[in-house]
Amino acid sequence: MQRLLEFISHHPYLASGAVLAAVALAVYEVQARIQAFAPSSAMQAVRLMNQGALVLDLRTKESFDAGHISDARNVPAADLESQVDSLKNGATKA
Repeated sequence: MQRLLEFISHHPYLASGAVLAAVALAVYEVQARIQAFAPSSAMQAVRLMNQGALVLDLRTKESFDAGHISDARNVPAADLESQVDSLKNGATKA
């Protein structure tokens, strides 16, 4: 620890640059993780669906039957946890 403090006192600009680089990296990583959970626009949603994304409809069966996105799977919100394994495996459509 003594040698680290000695290094910092002899090279303040280099130590400051290293700290700034670490802070910049941390900020970039936090922004990237937050952006991964950002809502999708309609155009992004259509592009993902065209690439084979699974679309889940969490409404009730009656609402789903009244109208839904083509190829969407109806999984009521109350049953979502019990359906996780079948959704991961790509089991037969509901």
